[in-house]
Amino acid sequence: MRIVAAGVFLFFPILATSAILSNPGDATICDFTSACSCRDGRLYCRCDHDETVRLTGSGHDWLPITIGTITIENCREVWVMGKALEKLTPLRSVTMSNIAMLYLESEAFSWDTSRVLDTYNNPGIDVRIYNSTIVNIPAYAFEGHFHSVVLERVKIATIQALAFSNIANNMETLEFLNCAIETVEQQAFKKFMVGQLKFSGGSIDVMPSYSLTGITVNNRLIMEGLSMGYVRSSAIKVDCPRVFRLENCKIDHLEGDAFRVTTNGPVYIEDNSFPDLSYGVFGGISVDPRFLASSGRQELYFKNNTLYRFSDFALLFNTSGFRPELSRILVDRPCSCREVQSWTTKLVKFSSLPPPVKLERQMMCSKEQGFNIFIEDFERKNCTTASGQTTLVVLMIILTLVSLIVMCLVGFYFYKRHSKKYMNVPTNDAINNRLSVLSTNSNHIIVIPEGRVYRETELHVVEEHLTPIPPTNVSQHV
Repeated sequence: MRIVAAGVFLFFPILATSAILSNPGDATICDFTSACSCRDGRLYCRCDHDETVRLTGSGHDWLPITIGTITIENCREVWVMGKALEKLTPLRSVTMSNIAMLYLESEAFSWDTSRVLDTYNNPGIDVRIYNSTIVNIPAYAFEGHFHSVVLERVKIATIQALAFSNIANNMETLEFLNCAIETVEQQAFKKFMVGQLKFSGGSIDVMPSYSLTGITVNNRLIMEGLSMGYVRSSAIKVDCPRVFRLENCKIDHLEGDAFRVTTNGPVYIEDNSFPDLSYGVFGGISVDPRFLASSGRQELYFKNNTLYRFSDFALLFNTSGFRPELSRILVDRPCSCREVQSWTTKLVKFSSLPPPVKLERQMMCSKEQGFNIFIEDFERKNCTTASGQTTLVVLMIILTLVSLIVMCLVGFYFYKRHSKKYMNVPTNDAINNRLSVLSTNSNHIIVIPEGRVYRETELHVVEEHLTPIPPTNVSQHV
């Protein structure tokens, strides 16, 4: 009996030690945090008194491994520690809303990474974050199996390199809806496959080169209603979307080949504003060669877009795989007869086809009071009229010169005629000279009545013969 009793007393400490090792604490987050409760595999946290919630896989407030759904609302601070979700096998969704400050560690949303990512058919978890502020999304914050990741009305200071990487290939959607993103580092999104990648609304200050690289989109790549500052060359490298839409966006500056998108379908670039375009900003958009061989050239619609400042041939399109359709291109600058011709000849270029003809029918410029006019109409109403006015002025100058020359010739003719007709009528000076006693040319004396010259005066020369008087002797008395 003593031996048995001793054995029993020795066995209980072993059980207690085993329990301590297998369970880090008796109290979980459901017991330790007053804002949280657990029921039927659900963790629900609502912070009514500015509480702080901390999600971790170990410690005194660890997450029970039976949790399948996590919902957190209205908290001042939420911390998601590294690998906090890793052991939650039943987990299917994580939803956070109205979080003043959400802090994520590396591998915060790492879930089910032990299996081969490309072959495992687990549908993955859904992550939803609404109306919150995230200071930083660090490297490997999202890795493993996800069904969807949606961030809506979230302010993000920085998305670091490799923040979205090592993700299983069965993710259905990755969406950023009305998010304000200040900084995206190079390779922030790298080498994963997703059904739909969507940026809708919100803003991104700068997208450096290779922000998105090695991304395969099986269905749709959508960028709509997005305000972007500077998009560097090769910033967006995406393969195989069936549809690529760039709509209702404002992008302050686009470098050449900013989009390196290889599609398996049509492209829609519509209703955007591009204040500053470099050479060939859309030249990197192409059709996958295998898809091109089986399905032929695809449509590329460039419609109702507004440009302001642009380099020559900024709109370069790859016509080896696309049939570009251009319509309603607004150059938001005052119409000028000198510049519109340059716009219509040096803005658009096709890679393997002649440039489009009659582009002025599809382009508009700005007139007074914000009124836009098609360039073709502007040229017809203004540039042609100005040219006609110039021609008219030149003709008037020529006619004036010809008239002056004719008048001079006519005047010279009448002057010569007049001088020949009255050349023998002496002037008063000539008459006075001939009547002068001292004149050497007074061969004849011409008597003119009253010393006047008349047109009807006839001159008759009267010859007088004078007989000399012989001298006589005159005697003078002294």
